[in-house]
Amino acid sequence: MHREVEIAAAFIELSNLHGQVFDEARYADWLARFSARLVDVDASGVLLTRPDGTLAPAAISGSTAQVPQLVELRADDGPGITSFRTRTPVAAPDLRAEKRWQSFRSAALKAGFAAAHAIPLLSHGEAVGAITLFRERGGPLGYEEDRLTESLAATVSACLLSRRAVAKAENLAGQLQTALHTRIEIEQAKGILAERHGVSVSCAFECMRSFARRDRRRLAEVARAVIEGSPSVARLLGDTQPIP
Repeated sequence: MHREVEIAAAFIELSNLHGQVFDEARYADWLARFSARLVDVDASGVLLTRPDGTLAPAAISGSTAQVPQLVELRADDGPGITSFRTRTPVAAPDLRAEKRWQSFRSAALKAGFAAAHAIPLLSHGEAVGAITLFRERGGPLGYEEDRLTESLAATVSACLLSRRAVAKAENLAGQLQTALHTRIEIEQAKGILAERHGVSVSCAFECMRSFARRDRRRLAEVARAVIEGSPSVARLLGDTQPIP
């Protein structure tokens, strides 16, 4: 019963993260801590994808896991990276007999680990990272241990992808709002120039664009200066019709 209570407490803590400012490190820390606490392992390390798609260390449980994880990233080879790339769990129940990942294997053995197990962080086929579980004794994870780790990893994966999607949408909305505001300012500036010089709106736009090119300034910056009547665009705002 004690384990069931700990699992419930873990998911209550995870639900509380949803009400806080989005911080991927908190989700990674939650996964590292509770996988090491609830599963029969001695340490764990979480890798998460950066915006460019590369992996980076996000959290560890047990300081001894730090060196093997860093070695894995430097060598670009290890159970976590393999699991992430193949989208499948990877087991190394006996690191001494393991033929893969020589740099990682040496670092893990030196840190006192005899086995490593990695699980991808997946949701709907999309991977956001991987978690590697370290054990000081060899042997495979039990079925229940394996299933529990997969459940923890899948839950965090879904949370991360959901929050990333929201953040991406908010960022896109901000960009669209900025673009709309810029467009409105350009239209206002065109109207000001057209009225002042008695030319068409299209001619006013060409004048403003040519001015921006000559001064090596952004069109939006010139438009804002026109609206504000800035001295920096005095030639455009002068009584003489500007020449494109």
